[in-house]
Amino acid sequence: MNQQFFAHILPGTIIGGKYRLIECLNAGDKGGVYFCQHVDTPSQYCAVKVYKNDNSDFPYLRDRLVQEFRLSRLVKHPNVLSSYHIFDDDDFIAYTMPYLPGGNLAERIASKRVWSSLEIVNILYKLSAGVAALHEAGIFHRDLKPENILFDEKGELKIADFGIGIASYVKSEDNEKHLVGTPQYWAPEYIQTGKFNEQCDIFAIGVIGYELLTGHLPPSEKLTIESGLTLRVLKTDTEFPPLPERYPTMLRRLIMRCLSTNPKRRFRNASDLCHLLSVAQVWLKSEACFEDSRNLIVERTEKPAHTDTETDVLGAAETIRYSSKVPIALRTAA
Repeated sequence: MNQQFFAHILPGTIIGGKYRLIECLNAGDKGGVYFCQHVDTPSQYCAVKVYKNDNSDFPYLRDRLVQEFRLSRLVKHPNVLSSYHIFDDDDFIAYTMPYLPGGNLAERIASKRVWSSLEIVNILYKLSAGVAALHEAGIFHRDLKPENILFDEKGELKIADFGIGIASYVKSEDNEKHLVGTPQYWAPEYIQTGKFNEQCDIFAIGVIGYELLTGHLPPSEKLTIESGLTLRVLKTDTEFPPLPERYPTMLRRLIMRCLSTNPKRRFRNASDLCHLLSVAQVWLKSEACFEDSRNLIVERTEKPAHTDTETDVLGAAETIRYSSKVPIALRTAA
């Protein structure tokens, strides 16, 4: 718990004249997220993200929180955390959102449990579905990581924290000013160029998938950027260690494809990834899954050479081939 933050905004403080802060859920140097109660309707609870106007960074923090609120309002999807109201006055900038008591994915990974293949596919499917909805709305998340993947009381996955999210139409020079997010989830091309696109979010999904299968991040190395700051990023100049063989080949290949150092070899978009994960869900539920996982082959269909622009738009077409042994239910689902 950040005691300095607690000294600035104490439990019991009323925000926007409507919400009483009860407990700090997550605190930083500049602000935090609180569990809060509606003053007029005590039976109503929610969460509030709040910054206090007590330092020179407040104008920047205000702009950032307003952008985060606006981006969260652009997408209505069951796997994207929504927001309610925003409050902006001389003392605070804050917005309210649903309270999610199920914790985050980082806590679940830290429990050292061994996930089943179906559990992993279900998580990645919901994550990619939410990311696809963001991309379709023209939003790059830019900080996908287990800490920003939350669960509600029913265990439903919600993508949260759009604090550094960006609209895809933002000019490239604005996009390239600073590297933002969490270095261990940065795609190699983002580190090299500073340009962020949907392929970078897909790479982050691959890192999360790697963590689910292994319980830890891929190997990393130190990198000193132009500002002189030394960061720890993924070591992508050599192949990642093989994923545990207890998981089906198709799941391991799917994750490693997300982690390809060449963005053109990743999935064309999050919707394509989501589709293949939906097929994998059916496959893993079938009795034949563990007997012959090689019946499901996900491969890249080679196409005639495109220009760079065409390749970025079209990506690699996906082909799902089924042998005669694959259950009828799976063939129908495709």
